[in-house]
Amino acid sequence: GYRNPQDEVYKDLFQEALDSGALTGAKVVYSSGCSQPHQRCMLVSELVREESENVWEHLESGGHTYLCGGAWHFGAAIKAELLELVQEHGNMEFEAAQEYLRMLSDQGRLSADLAD
Repeated sequence: GYRNPQDEVYKDLFQEALDSGALTGAKVVYSSGCSQPHQRCMLVSELVREESENVWEHLESGGHTYLCGGAWHFGAAIKAELLELVQEHGNMEFEAAQEYLRMLSDQGRLSADLAD
């Protein structure tokens, strides 16, 4: 996700990865500044909630996830959504979901570069 469409710096790189098959899909959202009907204005955490089943399948199938953004709002919201979806789709209690995410991190499958 980006703050607005003008911030979408990796658009060509994502398109190349999709065209080559390196990525099988990508969803782009903007937290503000949407002026076109095809642009989706929502927070990344809202998209994670909306796509929770697909995110769970991605995690369970060995996928890798990289989070980059602000720690205070973005990071906290994403971590909360990940915990919630792991609890829901993995039928886990809170502590087990935390351990699951720690395991993904230890395996290098969940990485974060979060700072304010």
